[in-house]
Amino acid sequence: AHRRSVRMDDVAELPSFLLSGRPELRSAAAEAAAALSAHQDSLVQLAHVEEELLPPLLKLLQSSDMPDAATNAGAALVNMAQLPATRQRLIALKAVDTSVVGSCADGDVARMSCMLLANLTQFEAATKQLLAHPQTPTLLTHFAAERQDSTRYEHMPYVLTQLLTTPAGRLLVLKTNGAVGAMLTQLNAGEEALQGSALALRNLCFEAAADAPARAKLLALRDELIAHVAARLHVPSATYSNDDRSSFSPLLSQLLAAERRCDANDSTRLALTEALLLLTAAPDASEAMRSAGIYPVLREAHLAEEDEKVKDANEHLVSEFYLKDVPPPRQIEAGADPALEPVLEMDGDVI
Repeated sequence: AHRRSVRMDDVAELPSFLLSGRPELRSAAAEAAAALSAHQDSLVQLAHVEEELLPPLLKLLQSSDMPDAATNAGAALVNMAQLPATRQRLIALKAVDTSVVGSCADGDVARMSCMLLANLTQFEAATKQLLAHPQTPTLLTHFAAERQDSTRYEHMPYVLTQLLTTPAGRLLVLKTNGAVGAMLTQLNAGEEALQGSALALRNLCFEAAADAPARAKLLALRDELIAHVAARLHVPSATYSNDDRSSFSPLLSQLLAAERRCDANDSTRLALTEALLLLTAAPDASEAMRSAGIYPVLREAHLAEEDEKVKDANEHLVSEFYLKDVPPPRQIEAGADPALEPVLEMDGDVI
């Protein structure tokens, strides 16, 4: 369908309409802002008036009596937050606070607020604010308790990916009952949740290091972690012998039989493999991998794998926990052996 061109005059009027005393005008302006922000050409035009536009959008996102307008305001903010300069301005306007509070709300307002928070926390300053926010534990509790079929927190794993780059963030998540379990559950959700959860779990597993302050809390979850991550590396072409199947732990067997909503892409498979590799820093975790019988899953995954980075990580993992006396495999290229660092960046979300 033909979309009329957006004039700067139209965009310039939005802030005054968003501040109108008439609810219907505020609602219409929020809807227009959301529609405009979804197109790259008009998004650039919105950036020209963002100093006047962002504060009323943030205020409207907090309007519990106008949920539709709040959702549209959130959509506009999510899209505008693609631009690094806008992200910085939003952080200065205390958008992290608004996003955390909104993420604890219901329905689409929470979903949009969480998406905005995922974009903002690509900057370290926002991650620090999130870590210090008094309602972050509440948000984590809501995430942990959410239904598996809900989309309210499908972008929360991307928020956690940033939070889990710090020891304090890993401790906070590990202290929240059910938060890690919710990430594991989202490995069998849609593609967005799967990829985000894989990256988040990878960063979480840095806590397996010998001197990590929350190492004991992480290792208390090792059996569940190992089974869920390994099961997500299972490939449809896998052929398991009776001996293989008898070596699987009951949880791993159950998870291997579960239906998957989507396949993991290369970067997701790499993150999952590296999560297990990071866990091998703890001898107890390596022993748990042997006890869970994950080697046949990795063997079959390796046979089917075409990505060299994933294959290399798989080989390194097997050499660490299974072939104890075999030296690590030859590196494919200089630096390929993961001197792993937490993942910090993700692309902005566009609605």
